[in-house]
Order: sequence, then C-alpha cells, then structure tokens
Amino acid sequence: MENEKNQVKENEYTENEKKTGDPSQKKKFSASSLIMPIIIIIIFLAFAGVVYYEKVVKPSKDLDEKIGYTLDEQIELGAYTGFDYEITQDEWDECVNEEIQSYTEVERAAKETDQVEFNYTGYVDGEKDSNISQKQVELIIGEDTEGIYKMFSDAMIGHKTGETVQLEVDGAEATAVSMDESDYTGKNVTFKLKIRAVSKLEVDKVTDKWVTNWYFDDYGLETKEDFYDWCREYIIEYSVKPELWQQTIDAANMKKYPQELYDAIVEEFEADALYSADEWGMTRDEYIYDFCGYTDETLEEEYLNEVKSELVMWAIVKKENLEASDEEIEEKYEELYEEVGCETVDEMKELYTREEMEELVLLTKAQDYVYDHSNIKESYTIN
Repeated sequence: MENEKNQVKENEYTENEKKTGDPSQKKKFSASSLIMPIIIIIIFLAFAGVVYYEKVVKPSKDLDEKIGYTLDEQIELGAYTGFDYEITQDEWDECVNEEIQSYTEVERAAKETDQVEFNYTGYVDGEKDSNISQKQVELIIGEDTEGIYKMFSDAMIGHKTGETVQLEVDGAEATAVSMDESDYTGKNVTFKLKIRAVSKLEVDKVTDKWVTNWYFDDYGLETKEDFYDWCREYIIEYSVKPELWQQTIDAANMKKYPQELYDAIVEEFEADALYSADEWGMTRDEYIYDFCGYTDETLEEEYLNEVKSELVMWAIVKKENLEASDEEIEEKYEELYEEVGCETVDEMKELYTREEMEELVLLTKAQDYVYDHSNIKESYTIN
C-alpha cells in the first residue's frame, strides 16, 4: 500500500512539474544529445561546399584555363540588364523600305528620289586633297536636308551619268567628310563630283503573292503577316541587340587585355579587309580608309572594342553560367554553312573549329541574355 502511495505521489509530482515548469525539476542537459545534429550540419555544410565548388569555383577555374587567362584580372562588368530601347516609326519604315524599294538604272538626268552613285574629289586652294575625296558613294536625291550631302545632292539634280559637277563650299562644310576629322574652316574648298550612275525609285506593294514570290524559297514566308513579323525580327537582331550589346561593352571596365587576343582580332580583321578589297578591286588601304572610312585612330578603337566585346562575353558567360551544348554547336554549323559559302556542314567544319562555333553560340546567348533583360518598346504602326 505504501509503495502504491509513493507511486501516486511521483505521478502527481511529474504532472505538477509539467504545469509549473520548475527548472530545478527539468531533465538535465546531455552533450551527447547534440552529436547527431552536429554531424548532420557538418555533412550538410560539406555538401554545400562541394556544390559551390562544382557550380561556381571549378567552372570559373575551368573557364580561365579554357580561354588562357584569368578573366577577372582583365574585365569588370558594369550594367548589362535593364537597358531601354524604342523601335521607332522611322526605324520600322527604313527596314520595310529596304525590302519594298528598289532602284533601276536610267539614262535620264537625276531628279528627286533618284539614287545617284558618284565619286567626289576635294581641292583646297586648287590642290587635290585625298582626305576629303572618296569613290563609289551613293545618296538619294532629297534624302539629306542639310550639310554637305544636301549640297552634293542639289548639285547633281539635272545631270546625267558620266557628267562632272563642280561645287564650291565653305570649308566648315567640308570638315564633315574629312577622313581624319581635320577642320577645314576658313579654307577655300572645291569639289568635283563625277556621276557614275543614276537610278530611279520603284516601290513594290506588299501582298501575300508578293511575299510568297520573293520570300518563300529563302525564308518560308507566305503572307503579309509573315513578312512584317520577319521585319520585326530583323530589327531586333540587327539593330536592337547590337545597340544593347554596345551599351553593355561601354558600361564595362577593361582593366587590361591579353596581347594574344588583340593580335588575333587584328589578324582576322586584316584578313577580312584583304578579301573584301580584292572583291571590290581595291587595295587594302583604299578599302579600309576610303571605302569603310576608317582612320588609324578609329581603326585602333575598333580593335579595342572587339577585344572588350569578347572579354565582356566571357564575363557574362561566367557570371550567368551559360553553356553551349553539342547539339547547339551542331545547329550553329547547320545555320551558317551556306552563309559562309560552304556547300556542306562538313566543309564548314574544315574551316571553322568546334571551339569557334562554341564561342559563337555563347556570344549569341550572352547577347540574348542582355536583350531578354532589357525594356523594349515598340512605338510604330504598320502602314
């Protein structure tokens, strides 16, 4: 009976302990009770460290090893998201007009809306000045509303192919066509314009039949709606994305650059220039300076911009963990082999390495990332 009473008291005390929470009666702390949770935490942290290394540290090291230099030492990204771009009515009309407008050479004298191809030669105080001379220039009569090209345009109205027009201008106006941006203010400048060809404007009407006739074989377009969608994509690819990419380049800080990268870009540019010059029947200098309008200074700026562009591309690839799959690389070969003049993909693979195609895929992805994270406004109507 006594044992039963004692048991009842113990039970009552236990219940009382639960109600009062008397610290003196609580269960004593045991360090052994934390061993398992600590082990679990250690394992979790170790696993997280492995994941971080595999996903962040190792890819960064692998990328640096792949490109041959430590990227963070070369470039520091600035803004590459949140840019604003507006596709305006003028930009839309220009894109559409390039497709629906054409020019047919005529023998009559030049008039408003005609396209005129001509050479111009500048003379300062009677002496020829190659710095303000250029060959194979084209302009549309009436398109320019001010400046030296309006003067050229107005002067050629009423003149035919083969004729030469002489024009005296204020030296300040001639500065606009100076190759090295020299100032001709205060000088007596005369231009001789030799007309090479006069062509009249023809404008096609956009219909389903017209679209199918001109765009089905190459692009698979069949309707007006297809055509206008294609124009929109063209503006995005060849105007919007390049502009946003240049803003990304401008926002970055290039601390230094690998000499081998600079040399490779110069070598590629020179090879392209020599090929194009040969196609146009020009010398290398004629093509670069006269045809393209570069000066030594602007050419150097172009080289450095291309260097910076590649560094920025790799920096975004690194930061956003962009990758190029084997399938995407193969698709890029399929997409471009005809464009580069090859008859088959295998022929293109002999000219362009897998690494070059991988870099092209990654560049596309980096530019798409900038575009996808920008604010694009379309403020045009389809006429």
